Amino acid sequence: MEWDTKRLGASLVVAARDLRFSRSVADDAVRAAAASYRERISEYAEMKVLDTWYAQLSIDAIKQHFRKDRDAQARLLKAEEQARSQSSEAVFPKLTTAVGGHLRIKDNRRSSTTCRSARKRPRNTFESHRAIQKIAAP
Repeated sequence: MEWDTKRLGASLVVAARDLRFSRSVADDAVRAAAASYRERISEYAEMKVLDTWYAQLSIDAIKQHFRKDRDAQARLLKAEEQARSQSSEAVFPKLTTAVGGHLRIKDNRRSSTTCRSARKRPRNTFESHRAIQKIAAP
């Protein structure tokens, strides 16, 4: 296995521990990730280089994969809505203003804004993994 794949497996184990999942759940997650990796690499081996470059995984493909799991579908919908609300399109109006019929980036030099946004960053590595709880947790 490649180094990144090993790191992914280790991250899944750490996330499972942080979310207080059983060891068997962590093991299953690692095995599923490794199997998915093998299948994907096998598919890529049959593709042209340019096709692999543009390969993507869409939210629709993920929804299709979990089509029989209503709970996972609900969590995916919630995560999708949250992601859309945090996209550049959602924040664009907050960052720009109309000047002479043209949009300009707002001049916001207040240091308090910088301090407030810095506090929103994850305090530790495990906070990043808690985001998957909404999708992965039963």
